[in-house]
Amino acid sequence: MTPDQIGQMVDNLRRFEGASTWMYLDTHDPPLVTVGIGVMLPTVGDAVALPFRCIGADRGATENEVAAAYARVQRMRGGMGLSYYHGVTDIELPPEEVTALAERRLDGVFLPGLQQQFHAWDALPFPAQEVLIDMAWNLGLTGLAKFRNLAAAVDRRDWARAADESHVSTSRPARNEWRAETFRSC
Repeated sequence: MTPDQIGQMVDNLRRFEGASTWMYLDTHDPPLVTVGIGVMLPTVGDAVALPFRCIGADRGATENEVAAAYARVQRMRGGMGLSYYHGVTDIELPPEEVTALAERRLDGVFLPGLQQQFHAWDALPFPAQEVLIDMAWNLGLTGLAKFRNLAAAVDRRDWARAADESHVSTSRPARNEWRAETFRSC
């Protein structure tokens, strides 16, 4: 995949997931601490591993500062809009790190996982790859694997059927429409 294609995929994810330099709680039950473009931080160690910076100070956040921010966000009500969590902590990721984090996850987690799930991944049209990445990001690779009818349609290159099978009940209508339209464009 070219750097331009990766950039386009990150832009699509940003459009549907949003992007945040601060930690927030997602809509899962129970809510999970998340940052960037929908990147879950299951443990405080995952947060500490990221290069958070102190707002208003020209320095990186300490492990204790990141852990305290994580705990503060974790105690909040989940599933609220991103702005609800803004200003709750005094640390954030640099904007360029939000993009780099998404690119690393695409390259290190999602692309290898999708290559395993779809053995002809590299031969798929780029628009089909875009939709499958979006769905994997939204549902997780395990969640996407449950869409067996979708996988069969993709294997047959039946893009109309793939479009019909790409509906995710928890996704907003605009995201589902984009998925269907993009599959149909193949």
